[in-house]
Amino acid sequence: MSSRSLNWSLLKTSVKIDMHYRFRVLIWMAMSAIWVMVYPVVWLAVYGDRTELSGFSRSDLLTYFIGILVMEYLAQSYVDEDMHEEIREGKISALLLKPVHFVRYFFFVHIGYKLLPLGVYAVLITLGVSVLDIPFSLPTQWYTLPVFACTVVIGHLIAYNLKMILACAAFWIEEAEPLRVLYWIVCNLFMGWMGPLVFFPLWFQQLSTHLPWQYTAYFPIMIFLENVTVGAMTYGIAVSVVWLGIAVAVRHVVVRYSIRRYNAVGS
Repeated sequence: MSSRSLNWSLLKTSVKIDMHYRFRVLIWMAMSAIWVMVYPVVWLAVYGDRTELSGFSRSDLLTYFIGILVMEYLAQSYVDEDMHEEIREGKISALLLKPVHFVRYFFFVHIGYKLLPLGVYAVLITLGVSVLDIPFSLPTQWYTLPVFACTVVIGHLIAYNLKMILACAAFWIEEAEPLRVLYWIVCNLFMGWMGPLVFFPLWFQQLSTHLPWQYTAYFPIMIFLENVTVGAMTYGIAVSVVWLGIAVAVRHVVVRYSIRRYNAVGS
């Protein structure tokens, strides 16, 4: 089987699994949607009689949180959850014997898992904007959507490689759940899940520009909203590419030594 055929087969298999457990997927999506809907209500209350806050109009804010909801599936990765169980239960041994490396295997499987939720979200957002007349900010510059798509891809690759590094912790420690929870808190804080980072103190904003997490969600959304200058956009893309290179290099080393340790313990 060719490399392309194998990738396509992994995608189709994961979509079929999602279709089989579609009720579970819909419940998961509903929970995420309800969670995200709380934050706009809180921040809109802060607006009071103002029409704009830190460069965000009310429609920008609603678009931002819709974007965060979509980016949760589009750019983020949950490979650490699956890997943690596979390693704890010893199922990772079967994956290590497969002709495809488990890093690649989980990558395409998780891409497939995203397709059904993203399709549902696309329909719901379209209905909400067109039928319910929900205010939604759309880009006006010709280059915005291509750059946005590029940053989404980079953001997903950063998130996947960071999560793969985190997942390998289960090779070294028996109970990695506290580490995963800590990562989840830090990630959600710096990716803008709780609100636009421009609403936070200046020192926090400056710190976040040097960390990888804002480039997995916040930065692409700000590009979609055209709320960044061309200079800031260029700088952000450069930083995100650097972080991607670091994440890939560290992941390569961590995975290699984790497999060596697993094989040594197993033997």
